[in-house]
Amino acid sequence: MKKPIIKTTFLWIMTLILCVTTCATAFASAGDRTLKHYSASDSTGSVNNVYKTSGGFCADIEDMNGRMLLLFMDFQAEPEKYEIQENAEDDEQAEEVCCYFSWNDELYALVTRKASDGDSQIINAIAVKHIRLEDGKAVPEDSSLPELDCGMLLDDLGDNMYFYPAKVFTSGDRLVGTAYGMNGPIVFCFDLETGDYTCLETGDISEIAPGPEGSVLVTRADWGAKEAKIIRISLEDQREEEITEITDATNYLNPCYDAEKNILYYANGGELWAMPMDGTAQAEVVNDCPIDGGGAICTSDGFLLMWDYSTILLRNTDPAQRASTTLRIRDTSYNGVMSETVYTLNNKRGDISVIIQPDWDGVQTDIPQSLLNQDADTDIYVLQYESNDFRAIRTRGYAADLSGNAQVAAGVDRMYPFIRDALKQDGKIIAVPIEISGQTVGINHEMWKKLGETEEELPKTWSQFFDWLETLPDRLAGRNDVCVCDSPREDFISAITMTILYEYQVWMDGKGEDYAFNSPVMNELLTRLNNLDYDALDMKDRHYYDDGYTAGEYKDPLLSVYTDPGMMGYYKPMLIGFAEDETPIQPVQMCVAFVNPYSEHQEEAAEFLALALDSMYFRTEYAIFADKTEPIRSAYYENDLERAKENIEAAEEALEKAEDGEERANLEDTLKEFREYLQNVEEYDWSMSPEAIEDYQKRLPSLKVLDYLFLYDIVGNTDAEEQQEFAELFSGNTDPGELLNRIDQKVQMIRMEGN
Repeated sequence: MKKPIIKTTFLWIMTLILCVTTCATAFASAGDRTLKHYSASDSTGSVNNVYKTSGGFCADIEDMNGRMLLLFMDFQAEPEKYEIQENAEDDEQAEEVCCYFSWNDELYALVTRKASDGDSQIINAIAVKHIRLEDGKAVPEDSSLPELDCGMLLDDLGDNMYFYPAKVFTSGDRLVGTAYGMNGPIVFCFDLETGDYTCLETGDISEIAPGPEGSVLVTRADWGAKEAKIIRISLEDQREEEITEITDATNYLNPCYDAEKNILYYANGGELWAMPMDGTAQAEVVNDCPIDGGGAICTSDGFLLMWDYSTILLRNTDPAQRASTTLRIRDTSYNGVMSETVYTLNNKRGDISVIIQPDWDGVQTDIPQSLLNQDADTDIYVLQYESNDFRAIRTRGYAADLSGNAQVAAGVDRMYPFIRDALKQDGKIIAVPIEISGQTVGINHEMWKKLGETEEELPKTWSQFFDWLETLPDRLAGRNDVCVCDSPREDFISAITMTILYEYQVWMDGKGEDYAFNSPVMNELLTRLNNLDYDALDMKDRHYYDDGYTAGEYKDPLLSVYTDPGMMGYYKPMLIGFAEDETPIQPVQMCVAFVNPYSEHQEEAAEFLALALDSMYFRTEYAIFADKTEPIRSAYYENDLERAKENIEAAEEALEKAEDGEERANLEDTLKEFREYLQNVEEYDWSMSPEAIEDYQKRLPSLKVLDYLFLYDIVGNTDAEEQQEFAELFSGNTDPGELLNRIDQKVQMIRMEGN
């Protein structure tokens, strides 16, 4: 029974280790433009879908101002905006717009009609309404199309009765889309002329799009093998035909079929590919593409209108019009900074094409060997600073000097010393940071104070930490609103073990002496961790959590074992060391980008990395730059504040007119709640609070960049059987000495090999 837990634990360990809207921007190919972009750093909006209409193209977006349709009549001009009206509901029946779609270049909506059934509502009809755009509003109106036959659909949906379709499009007179049914995802198909319903048997698919007449195109992917197939499925008899197989699939491969040219387009590996559907030629690259693609439509002038959840852009499909300079980036990170920098670069200059090639294979790469071979194909690499690959690159001098770029130099000078020093080698800047992360134990200080406790009572050393944990059952006795930690006990043990190993390595490295992991102090700490009374701490095993919470069972956790040591989270990192008279250590993992010294475009690559310093997530910027000290209010603060004040004013006016009795008492309670809400807005509506900045400043002496990590080799260079053995050793079910001995054996082998 333990094997699934062991496997999950190993995957979890690997995860730990690996742990602005713009408009009409020019791109590198002629005519390429960004029509809408929500920066990943602010996350204030999203793109739901895009539809072709007789007047142009209509985008369904949602942001702080609500949901609206943007009508692009001319891609060179600002779009027209149409507010989407809220769904009207009453006690007896409700009509709800669940999705939009385009048919015969007109915009329509599927509208579910729900009737009350006791305490819930059930769908009793699905109507098709036409959408009229006028006076700044998107107005649903009756259409001549029949109601859709929803009986069989409701059977497929099951008891949940929720119908929120995605990937909705038309193929001829058929409406196709995906939804979640009783047994998982379903692909529905309605005949718009008759209302008839069919459930398509597509199997496990990742994408679906219109295909040649009377068919759809689907993508089936094996992400583990990085393989994907694009398959054509007939809507008439559901026969399948394999169109192509991609053996180096790096994203969702959303297909787009151009009926006029009989060409299939798809984005993969940072590039846009075109493949003739008649089989006369292989797929060829026609442009770069900074998005994976959530959807695409062919325009009449030979472009692709493409979109994902944050971006709408135009891509030229003529390879002859691409830029003369192309930067290739091999990105092993998941943070999206390189993609975000593409938009920043396009705002500045449009003569550089950028291809971002995701590389998520794991902790080991062939990058040092490529640089040893003086391979100039890739211009920029992204790696973890503490990885053995980047350690080898630093040792062998395989990173170009970025000091000559004034913007890079100025940016690095603004950084905190513990970051700045790690980026320099022999006085030269060899990389720029794009993310910092890590893992330590964090505490909910607000909850700790509500328990009547003080910061002075918190532990200062790991030995004190376990003493303190043993007191928590008594401190929390009788509290039904708080628990020690909501992680399964296996994850708690693994996370604390990893944190102690990280900190011990950095602590001992700082002493400059030879050391072993199997030491008395490590043995004692891990033994105490394994021997904690987890029943008294009310920490369950993973099987319990797999069953989910029951009603009224959730409690706020006092501790989190996944707290980022930077400025990323709700929990405040605890400063815990190995000796009370020494400064505690909090290791920081850093993701960096550097330039290939053999690149033919080093100047352009350095310019790109200079812009990357302005394209990071804002919390990363605050953790890196010493001059980022001004608190930032939440993007919703002004709206929340205005609403709170309006509610208070309305309640006060009503209270003045209220008679004594129950009405007045209710209004007094309401006014009290509104005032508490206002207080919460003032206190908590921060994107970067003064308290978070102050806490980070206090912890600066403890923050140290991990310059290498033996665990990359220990866990990454093992076969499946040994990986399972290590997962068991990390689970707390064995003698800590066995784990520490295995680590020491691996470390000794690594050192002997010269790594």
